Amino acid sequence: MDELYAFLFAGLFILLMLFVFFGSKPYVPGEISQPNLTNATNISGNLSWKTIYLGDIVISKKKLEKKEIVATNVTISNGLFYGERKFKIRYLVEDEILNTLANAELSYSIKDTNNYGELEVKFNNITLEHGKLIAGNYRHKINLSRENIIEFRTTSSGWKIWAPSMYLISNISINLEYITEKYPVHKFYVSDYVYRNLYKSEILFNFVSAEDKISIIVNNETIYSKIPEMEVNSVEFYNLENGFNSVAFVSNATAELKNVRIRLYYYR
Repeated sequence: MDELYAFLFAGLFILLMLFVFFGSKPYVPGEISQPNLTNATNISGNLSWKTIYLGDIVISKKKLEKKEIVATNVTISNGLFYGERKFKIRYLVEDEILNTLANAELSYSIKDTNNYGELEVKFNNITLEHGKLIAGNYRHKINLSRENIIEFRTTSSGWKIWAPSMYLISNISINLEYITEKYPVHKFYVSDYVYRNLYKSEILFNFVSAEDKISIIVNNETIYSKIPEMEVNSVEFYNLENGFNSVAFVSNATAELKNVRIRLYYYR
């Protein structure tokens, strides 16, 4: 009988030690412990997921140049017995270019002049040049509007009544530098059931190329901003909203991602 009690107490002691070292829940081989939940109210169901495919994404930001010749050959003159001959033209700019404009210049060449008068160059009633100019090439920075006025004129030859002041001008041009941008923005919907039982949300993508950092913005909050170091990437985010959400991909240069998708893990 004493030996029976000894074995019984030994067994109870071993169970007590197992409880102390391994906790109240016994270890089951092959079982995966469930992670802590964020929004979930139903934690008794099975973990499931929903995938929202966004496809391949190309981000681009390029500086483009455009030169538009307004007039090829123009003669400007003014004299007492010859009257005034000036050049004035309206120049329109497309909204698409105006909204992405980085720089604008007015350029022209003076081919010949007798320097009897002073040449005046105006853009939108602002004087860019006024004086006796010699032959050569000229450039002026300008502020463009949707509608613009370019004007060339010269003062009179004055007492030199035998000839008017004269300037021969060629290649009056507008030189534009503007930036084209393509920043993909996607809208996606999260149902009330998925949101209430949500465990984790993440964006997955395959990295192809990038000239600068890629920023991922979910609901106006930047969740990622770097050049990916791996081919396959996963970015977890925590600002998911119940209902409609937005995700944007932005970079200061060209970038390309493949197989972009949003994955939502939830309990059902």
